Amino acid sequence: MSYIFNSMKIYHKADKKAPRFRTNYSLVVNQAWLKKLKKQFPELPLSGKDIHKIIDTFHMLCRKVITETRDGLQLPEQLGHIFIGAFKPKNEDPMRQIAIYGKRKPVPIWSCKVFYTTYGSKYPFKNNRLWGFDPNRILTGEVSKAFEKNHKLYIIIDNYARINNIYRKANEKVWEIVKQNLAQQKNEEE
Repeated sequence: MSYIFNSMKIYHKADKKAPRFRTNYSLVVNQAWLKKLKKQFPELPLSGKDIHKIIDTFHMLCRKVITETRDGLQLPEQLGHIFIGAFKPKNEDPMRQIAIYGKRKPVPIWSCKVFYTTYGSKYPFKNNRLWGFDPNRILTGEVSKAFEKNHKLYIIIDNYARINNIYRKANEKVWEIVKQNLAQQKNEEE
């Protein structure tokens, strides 16, 4: 491993030929799950491939809604919201960039991230803070392509803001509109 010393800081230069760390994962839809499903519903005429096709089309539709709408996607059964947020990235130390990448990388004006929150759910549910969301490579690729095409579409997130504040502000605006509409309906009835 090589070291680069600069202005009292030590930077570790990345070894590009080193083995990469890969996290272990387990699939939810596996053979054991399919056998349990067949035991529970023996009259179900679907095979494993059919179930995978249904899940893949559902994921494709979810990705399409997330990338094409500003508000993102509200998950079924009110499990939360997934949306794309734009934010200004932090400026990195240019000497660190030179040490690691061999050159200075241009800092993008805007960056994007896929956010998941359970705050906007209509009814609170138990252990909602334990839920998490980790986007896969297909979703992150589609998000980056959509963000490059139309970055003005997505919600701008402050670097230090909490996501639940965004929902509070949005709910306040919605309730103001609802109150105005109710007042107009009362005036029209009278």
